Amino acid sequence: MGDQSYTLDEFCEAERICRGTVYKMWKRGEGPAFYYVGNRPRITHEARLEWQRQHAAKSSQNTAAASGRGGKARYARRKSKAAASARLGV
Repeated sequence: MGDQSYTLDEFCEAERICRGTVYKMWKRGEGPAFYYVGNRPRITHEARLEWQRQHAAKSSQNTAAASGRGGKARYARRKSKAAASARLGV
């Protein structure tokens, strides 16, 4: 069996994202690497795995940044708003 690759629809189904999201990522330079067969983009399995690694690393960096900068403050504000609403009977 040769190198497995995905059509755009197969990739989107596997990652549970829509085609528009992939096109937006490609426009920003953040989408998976691809090549063309005729005029249709194909994504290799290796490119999908690499994209997943990059996406996961970026996501964990964003999560760490949010918790380190203002994440606790946002939680405290939400908690205080909820307590104020409870006191007011809202």
